[in-house]
Amino acid sequence: MDQHSVDRPDEVIDFNSIKPNTLPHDKKYHIFLSYKTENRDRRIAIQIDRLLRGKGYQCCLHERDFLPGNAIVDNIDKNIERSIKVVFLLSENSSASEWCQYELTMTETFHIQNKGYKPIILKLDQCKLPDAIKRYTYLSADRPTEEWIGRLALAINDETDHLITNRRNIKFVPVPCMNYNRDKEHKLSTCRYPHICAKYIINDAECTGSCGKNHNLVTNQSREILVDVGFITDGNYDSLLETYRQKCKEKLADMAKNGVTGPCCYYNYKGCLLGDFHCPFTHICKDWFIGTCVKLNCTLSHDILNAHTKRLLKIFDIDTTNDKTAILNKYRAKYPHKKFITMKESVSTRTFLKENLLYVVVIVFIIVFFVKTYGLSI
Repeated sequence: MDQHSVDRPDEVIDFNSIKPNTLPHDKKYHIFLSYKTENRDRRIAIQIDRLLRGKGYQCCLHERDFLPGNAIVDNIDKNIERSIKVVFLLSENSSASEWCQYELTMTETFHIQNKGYKPIILKLDQCKLPDAIKRYTYLSADRPTEEWIGRLALAINDETDHLITNRRNIKFVPVPCMNYNRDKEHKLSTCRYPHICAKYIINDAECTGSCGKNHNLVTNQSREILVDVGFITDGNYDSLLETYRQKCKEKLADMAKNGVTGPCCYYNYKGCLLGDFHCPFTHICKDWFIGTCVKLNCTLSHDILNAHTKRLLKIFDIDTTNDKTAILNKYRAKYPHKKFITMKESVSTRTFLKENLLYVVVIVFIIVFFVKTYGLSI
């Protein structure tokens, strides 16, 4: 038997004994039916709609329920959002349909990242499984309807994979602990951020595992934190991980939009773990930013217009076409969390001495040496 299939000839579920779950107040449909409008596919979709509606289920059929005059994409997005689940009728026809593939993508985007329900796959023929569907268990519909319609109704009613229910919203997104990722000692008993590798969660390149950090999102330490803020950790782990990753990325993006951020602590430590695109902090030397960097060969950026920092400055509504010193001063003035050494448009003697301290010391030493050796007077 195909390992993906849950259809068992000797186990027929009594469809007549099943009743639909109550619709939440913000939902109009129990299911959104995704299918290709071909003779056989359409016939099965209409048959499913008729049987389910006869039991009290509310089903969305695009040819009946889409609002005329609206863009197709808008109709799809709106009605998937108004449905608890999506039933995807998989066939050679739907696999080749651009609209069916878009509906599958929207299902994953909305339900997995925001609501937690995966698509229900009803396989109509012996078509090849698309890569996007291979990870899901499907229900075969290659036998008489009465042998699988009860199992389909059970799948529609199932709430065990609902990562974020309508009764439990995520109140706060605790990103991976900064101190843990910087190997900085802190009080573990009061830390309210998951001790998990930040690069593994947020960086699109992900971490290979050689970092030595934890790559398991549900540990004794993190489980309590996630549950307290609204995540459900006893459902499907892959859905939880995907949702947490997405929520962390959204939170980081909002940080730069909602307030002026400073130099990245990861960048100033051992390199940024979050990746250039997702990191909401500027990739510049923090000491140079506050006016105290005295390293002659500082390996960190002293360029206020490096690509990553320039992108963030535009988000901070700072004009990046001005002189670099003026841009830096504007950025410093907008950043509310530090006190700075005043930086003038031209380099002051104090700043010059700090940035070239080693050279100054060497020159003074040479002068003193010659004075003592040869009795020269200054």
